[in-house]
Amino acid sequence: MVPCTYCGVVADSMDHIPPQCMRKILNDLGNYVGVWREVPACRWCNSTLGHLALLTIVERRAHIKQVISRKYRKLLACPAWSEEALLEVSPGLRSYIIENMERVKLIRAMLAWNGQRAPLEGTVRRPPCVDAIEEALPLGII
Repeated sequence: MVPCTYCGVVADSMDHIPPQCMRKILNDLGNYVGVWREVPACRWCNSTLGHLALLTIVERRAHIKQVISRKYRKLLACPAWSEEALLEVSPGLRSYIIENMERVKLIRAMLAWNGQRAPLEGTVRRPPCVDAIEEALPLGII
């Protein structure tokens, strides 16, 4: 399993740096001195970056982290619940809270990703889109 260069979940595609749509233009201008690179990426990061004119991995990773932070700012602001507090709520609400706490844990791991470790444990496909996380939770992947 190869990790996504940008967020750390399992990569299932390749990201081109600079984007393929810009390569001819950069060649024609003759002022691009960088290297054409292909790096492993998950589909979500790859499509989020798309044709953006971010020419380094550092710029592209920073952009992904900004998008994730902005998209999940409300979820990340939710307080953590103690075991005692969870026992005081109904079973349905308890499972909802626990699932959200797991989502927050995964999103924080993605934001902390620096490209130096193995893929984030328990991830089979791309979060951070909440739909993918919600699909993974009932399957026991996360």
